[in-house]
Amino acid sequence: MNRILGRSEKPSVIGYVGFRFEQAEAHISTIAVHPDWRGRGLGELLLLTAIEKALDLNMHVISLEVRPSNLLAQRLYRKYAFRFTGTQPGYYRDGENARLMAVDLTSESYRSHLDKLRRHLATKLQREAPGDGRLPSKRPNVGQIDGDTL
Repeated sequence: MNRILGRSEKPSVIGYVGFRFEQAEAHISTIAVHPDWRGRGLGELLLLTAIEKALDLNMHVISLEVRPSNLLAQRLYRKYAFRFTGTQPGYYRDGENARLMAVDLTSESYRSHLDKLRRHLATKLQREAPGDGRLPSKRPNVGQIDGDTL
């Protein structure tokens, strides 16, 4: 496949988001970006993709867990209006507690806030984009194998 595409390097995963939906609540179970790609807005893009999918499916709330030691992630979640809702003692394998966070998606003010964040992120990603710098204007099309998208 690489020979056909004219690429010499192996394709690799640079980030992913895992989430599930139960009744009217979405739950983000994981967001990860390869260390070489951090600081370029990709984690934020993955978070935004999950939020927008939840909105498309008429979810009312999104929840997640975050390590108390992961201040960078907490700052990103707060930027997207997630608020602390509790603590889960000993949640992580190493015994660290988890901070529980959630955001209510139902208000128009939240959607307006999300639109502003989306525009800001698009500007940031265009600055970081290789090649022609083209990015989708509204929603990212997060591709997977064989063109599957979220």
